[in-house]
Amino acid sequence: EAVQGVLDHHERWNGSGYPGKLRGDAISQFGRILTVADNYYELVSVRPDRRALMPHEAVEFIMAFSAESFDPDIVQVFSRQIPLYPTGVMVKLSSGEVGLIADSNIGHIGRPIVRIVLDEDSNEVTRPFDVDLSDPRNQRQLITKVME
Repeated sequence: EAVQGVLDHHERWNGSGYPGKLRGDAISQFGRILTVADNYYELVSVRPDRRALMPHEAVEFIMAFSAESFDPDIVQVFSRQIPLYPTGVMVKLSSGEVGLIADSNIGHIGRPIVRIVLDEDSNEVTRPFDVDLSDPRNQRQLITKVME
């Protein structure tokens, strides 16, 4: 099973991969999983010709090519398990507030818990507080920028 998965990990859902030009369910399930994992790793890694992507950019790329390069069911499960905004990353919210990702909130794609450290005027907050973006009360609050 592992050997077949490794052999299949360059195959693409639409049949454009190699070595066998396999398509869809003809690709082993392990191979379909490895394809997504391998591509994610490549995207978030520094390469000689480009910078590493942030996790949310890499997941967006994989989701964009779901059903073309990747098994859509595997992508759906993958996207729910990979934190788009890892703990410790600084982000700006649509409110203008700036905070650190306190908890990736696995299972709530793109809706982490943000610890606010700067108010909307860029003043340091005396008592940092958490905003859970998965809470329906915060549904209109968006991450607008990742501060690299």
